[in-house]
Parts: sequence; structure tokens; C-alpha cells
Amino acid sequence: MTEQMVFDICQVVVREPFSPTLLLAIAQQESGYDHTEVRLENGVYRRSSRPKNLTTTDEVLLSASYGLMQTGAWTLYDLGFFGSWTYGGIASRVDAYMEDPVSQVTWGFKVLQDKLKIGGDVFTAVRRYNGSGPMAEKYKTEVLARYDKLSHIYHKG
Repeated sequence: MTEQMVFDICQVVVREPFSPTLLLAIAQQESGYDHTEVRLENGVYRRSSRPKNLTTTDEVLLSASYGLMQTGAWTLYDLGFFGSWTYGGIASRVDAYMEDPVSQVTWGFKVLQDKLKIGGDVFTAVRRYNGSGPMAEKYKTEVLARYDKLSHIYHKG
């Protein structure tokens, strides 16, 4: 996807206090605007909230991050994206998600809103989007540098 296409989606999805340009910066950092990007995460699962009877395919699918915003499958699960759990039913939902950049930005935005509810400001939420610790702080710095650069192109957006 082009930067302009992603920005247009962000303008439709994003609400205050976040800006479309900030989400654009996150999408650039996470996927380089590639809505087909899939990143396998080593050993990402939660034993306590893990559904029972997962297929091997579902196990792999739940260990990845997807799309423009590289939203983790477990995060999508926690937010209710997969709906009611059905044995072997993740693959069709992931396939549909990968074909829908608007949904990818929408769910990424929901994650960012969720991180803001924990407390702090918008930029703290950006750090939390990546996790915690020194790597998350570095991530925030990188996203903010992209945001500053993109703000000159997209102005207030």
C-alpha cells in the first residue's frame, strides 16, 4: 500500500487524542505500510488464558503479529476479534483480516486506545504498544521521529 492510502485509512479510523499521522508513523515503523506483513513471535502465548484444544495451525497463527499495525494475535483475541472460539476457526478470520487494511488500522487503534486507558499520555501509549523496558522506549523514540517527519508532509492530520 502507498503511504497516502494508509494515511487516508487513518483519517477515517482515528479519533482524539490520537492523530492520523501518529498511527501512520506506527504503521510505517511496524510494517513499512505492507498490509500483508506477518511476523512470527517466538513463544508468544499466555498459559492462563490460552484456549483449550488448539489445532497446530491455530497455535502458529496465534504466535504471530499481522498487517499494517502488526497487531499480535493474542492481543486481538483479548479484544474479542476472534469472537466465540471455535476449534480450528482462526485461519479464516486471519485470512479475512489480512485482506482488510481498514480492519487492521481499526484494531491497531483499539490497542492504542487500550494502552492509553492504563494511564499516561499519548506517547506513553505508543511505548506500551510495543511493550515495556528499554526496547519499548527505543520504539517510542523511533515512532516519534517518524511522526515528526510525517507531520511536515501531512500537517495537522
